Amino acid sequence: MKLKLPRCVGAIVLLSLAITAHAGPCAVSVSSPNVTIAYVPTNPTNPISSTMSTTCIKTGGNVVNYTVSSGATGNYTATLGGNKLNFSLTTTPNAACGNQWTTANPSTLFSFPNSGTQSYTFYICVPTGQNPAAGTYTGTVTLTAADPTVLATTTFVVSIITPASCTLSTTPGPVAFTYSAFQGSAASGSTTFGTTCTNSLPYTLALDATSGVVSGLNYSLVLRDFADTVNVTGGSGTGLAQTYRIKGTMPAGQAGTCASGACAGSDPRTLTITY
Repeated sequence: MKLKLPRCVGAIVLLSLAITAHAGPCAVSVSSPNVTIAYVPTNPTNPISSTMSTTCIKTGGNVVNYTVSSGATGNYTATLGGNKLNFSLTTTPNAACGNQWTTANPSTLFSFPNSGTQSYTFYICVPTGQNPAAGTYTGTVTLTAADPTVLATTTFVVSIITPASCTLSTTPGPVAFTYSAFQGSAASGSTTFGTTCTNSLPYTLALDATSGVVSGLNYSLVLRDFADTVNVTGGSGTGLAQTYRIKGTMPAGQAGTCASGACAGSDPRTLTITY
């Protein structure tokens, strides 16, 4: 008796070629998106998370079990011409780049009693101390699903931009309040500033203090998005200017210490970008 198997199908999924293989009671496919990392050679690199997905389309009644691995050692090289930059894949988010994701240390066991898709988070680590020439380096990673027979493979590209940097491209102005002693409503003021950071470079924003006193009047400050809809603590670079807002509030009902009919005061604050 001849058994007619479905043909293997190639499909573009999340910018990655997913190759589906049919074996036993399940057609397994693996997919993962391409990843871009901004690398600062002088800073320890915290692993960047990414996600791969496995899909099982059941053709039989048995439970399908398999694992996914990324290679023999988990170590890879991204290149730019003759220049190289090392990176690795790990199964846990630790700065030491340990628990490398290999054939000997595969992902958690995927078990499919029914058809469906499951996701798994892994981490890409670029060790500190490398000093490659500036530019964008690329490396290709192959993922393999096996039970232990190979069921499916896929590849995705890791792009590493170096050296990454972040600047305050537009400095903030004053947060100005107009206030009358014992006024019945709070006063508010704001100013904007801009950051320009390398694409995919994560950064944090912080003020040296979020409250203070000026001319005997208490005030508070908060970092907001430009549209003034949510508080922010940082962002991820796009290579273009990104604009934020410093918003201040001065509560109602304060007397202040102004000795004359009108006076002015100031209380300097410091904004820090960390990347």
